Amino acid sequence: MWFLAVDKSRQGLGIGSRFLDEVKADAAAMNRAIYLETSTLRNLPFYKRAGLFEYAQLDFGYTLYLIAG
Repeated sequence: MWFLAVDKSRQGLGIGSRFLDEVKADAAAMNRAIYLETSTLRNLPFYKRAGLFEYAQLDFGYTLYLIAG
């Protein structure tokens, strides 16, 4: 998957959380970890609430946050 986003007018309705819950369930069923990245700092609390964690940052002239769970 390349990008995941919820339309701004629909954010806060649980759509992204439900989708991420499905991804996490599928990964658990396959005994696989989840790895993703974001360059948007405000996304980090969403991923933390979902039980994921930031394990590294990369500097490309912008910060890329690496997330796992």
